[in-house]
Amino acid sequence: KEEEDADLKAVALAALLQMNKEKAFPSVEKILRNSKDPELRRKVIFSLAQIKDQRVIPLLVEAANTDPDLEVRTQAVFMLGQVGTPESYKQLVNIYEKAGSVDLKKKVIFAISQVPDESSQTVVKDLIHMYQIEKNLELKKQIIFWLGQSKSKEAQAFILKILEYLQGF
Repeated sequence: KEEEDADLKAVALAALLQMNKEKAFPSVEKILRNSKDPELRRKVIFSLAQIKDQRVIPLLVEAANTDPDLEVRTQAVFMLGQVGTPESYKQLVNIYEKAGSVDLKKKVIFAISQVPDESSQTVVKDLIHMYQIEKNLELKKQIIFWLGQSKSKEAQAFILKILEYLQGF
């Protein structure tokens, strides 16, 4: 019964967001901040990211930084990447720098790597910076992988420097 109610609530809220954002936003904020049901919060985050409204970004950032459930936080990060604005991108970089969770950082790296090509130089610079400040080997490997996908000359030069350092050239 409780799960059915949560599903109905999520669907109704998604419909209201599409119809009238102004009426839906107070309910969205209330659910994201107060609901004890992580599945409902994940569904609300998905619906929230489907609408074009700048108010979405602070709510996703708040969920990414403070939600008690890791899956909700990673969902918020992924959806922040899907918003695809310069502000949402900037927030992803900020979340990475503050994140303590390896899983959350992995999701941020992925979201950043999916930014459209017109921002590729910024993405490369930020991924290089993330590599330089990162201590976790698994995350460093993931950053190198995504740098390799970029086809950027700057990324190529950076990866060559890493190889030279590791090989003692």
